[in-house]
Amino acid sequence: MCLFGIGVGVLCEHFDTRLLSALGALISGLALVAASFCNSPWKLLLTQGLLYGFGGSLLYITGLTLPPQWFSKYRALATGIAIAGSGIGGLWLSTATRAMTSNLSRQWALRITGLVIIGVCGATCSLMKMRFKPEKRRKIIDLSVLCDKRFVLLFLGALFGSAGYFIPYYFMPSYAVVVLGKNSDWGANVSSIMNGASIAGRVVMGLDR
Repeated sequence: MCLFGIGVGVLCEHFDTRLLSALGALISGLALVAASFCNSPWKLLLTQGLLYGFGGSLLYITGLTLPPQWFSKYRALATGIAIAGSGIGGLWLSTATRAMTSNLSRQWALRITGLVIIGVCGATCSLMKMRFKPEKRRKIIDLSVLCDKRFVLLFLGALFGSAGYFIPYYFMPSYAVVVLGKNSDWGANVSSIMNGASIAGRVVMGLDR
C-alpha cells in the first residue's frame, strides 16, 4: 500500500473519494478471489501483493484524508478513531481466517474474505464524502521539500517507524509457530491481540491534540 500511496493521494485531488473507495473495495476483494486460484508465487505476488495493495491504498489513503476535513478541534482524535478501524478488522479477521483455512481451505478463505471486503467496504463507501475539494498541487512530486530539514526528519521517522511496526506485526504469528513451537491457533491469537492493542493505541495517540 505504501508503494501506491503517492499516486492515490493525487487521485484524491481529482476524483470523488466515494468513487475511489468503492473502486478500492472492488479491486481488493477481486484480488483476493483471484489469489485463491493462483498456483505459483509470482501470481500471488501480482494478485495478493500488487493488486490487493493498490486496492487497499484506495481504501486506506482516501479514508485518512477525510477526518481532517470534518474536524478542527479534535482532528487528531478523529483520525485516531478512524484508523483504529483497521485494528478492529484485524481483531476478528485473524481468527476467522484461521477457522476458514482449517475447516474449508486456503482458497475458500481467500474467496470469502474477498467477498466480505467487497460487501462491507462497498456498503460504507457512500459515507466517505469530502467536505471540500482539496487544492490541486502544481507538481505530482515536489523534490524541493527534500531541502526542508523538518520534512526529512519526518520522512526518516516514518520510514524507520514503519519498519519497526510492520515487520513484527506480520512476522510475530509465524515466529510463535515456527520458533516457539506453538500451534497455528496460538499464532492467530497473537495477531488478534496485537490488533486489539493497536485499537487503544491509535485512539490514545490523538488525545493530546
